[in-house]
Amino acid sequence: NYMAKGGNLYEAGYEYHGSVNVISKHLGLAHLWDTVRVQGGAYGAWCQFDRLTGGFSYGSYRDPNILRTLEAFDATPDFLKALDLDDEALKRAIIGAIGDYDQYSLPDARGYT
Repeated sequence: NYMAKGGNLYEAGYEYHGSVNVISKHLGLAHLWDTVRVQGGAYGAWCQFDRLTGGFSYGSYRDPNILRTLEAFDATPDFLKALDLDDEALKRAIIGAIGDYDQYSLPDARGYT
């Protein structure tokens, strides 16, 4: 089973900035991993932002605790307000966000340039 929740950040007044990609990456690797996967038992959990539409969505897969997962999604603002990233964690999130856009590919997959 899949479960998702989301909203439109542009409608809430958000103006795009690349930091949303870093925040999304960190949320997936920290908050959602810990609360939805480790504590809640879901097989997968993620969040993503669509730059074109402003849609920000959370999702989980094979989730035995749907209500607890919704609470974790709703707790994201509190998690971010209390967040105090060290330099190493921030670096991992930045590299992960860049990697989503600039994925490594072997020479034969890139073609000739």
